[in-house]
Formats: sequence, structure tokens, C-alpha cells
Amino acid sequence: MPDRPTSSSPIRVPFGIKALLVANFLHTFAFLGLYTFVGDQVFSITGRELDLGLLGLVIFLPVFILSPLSGTIVDRFDRRFVYAGAIAVEIAVATGLYFHIRSDPDSTGLIFALVACYGAA
Repeated sequence: MPDRPTSSSPIRVPFGIKALLVANFLHTFAFLGLYTFVGDQVFSITGRELDLGLLGLVIFLPVFILSPLSGTIVDRFDRRFVYAGAIAVEIAVATGLYFHIRSDPDSTGLIFALVACYGAA
């Protein structure tokens, strides 16, 4: 019969792991909020549901196309810098979307281009 551990203290999770989990949660929450906001703006500009589907496609296609390259990039470069670069691009795209939407656009071309950059990050 195996011996049971005598310590009744809970497992301690390192601070770095806790910070990573919180950051991933906030990042996912921010992405969903941004995607919802951009979808609402695109629908307000065009009034067509088809553009919402195209928006999803524009986000997905860069991920699909760049997936074979991402493993090579991560293996060749330090993952922290790759992740930081991707987050920096996402912040730049979100800022660009903010200022573009504030300018009251009447076409969705730049929105789709910025969303494609976001998907590539």
C-alpha cells in the first residue's frame, strides 16, 4: 500500500504561472470584445450579414496560411520575443481600429485590412 503524503498543505502555484493565466484570460476577453465591436461596426456601415462572415474569414485566413511557418519561427527565435511582437502588433492594430472607427468611416476596406493584420499577429 503506497504511503500517503503527510503534508496537508495545498500545492503552491508560482506567481509566474498565475500571471500567465490571468494575462491569457484578459487577452482572450479583449479579443472577443474587439471582434464583437468590429463586427458591429462593419454591420453598421454595410448592413449586410455577408460582411460579418467575411470578417470571420479575414481573421481566420492569416492563421491558416501562416500556421506552417509559425513552428519554424518559434523554434528559430526566442518565444518571449515572438509573443511580445505579436502582442505589440495586436495593440497597434487595435489602436488603428480605434482611430479609424472614430473618423466615422463609410467603407470597410481599411477595417478588413487591419483585421487581417490582427489575424496574422
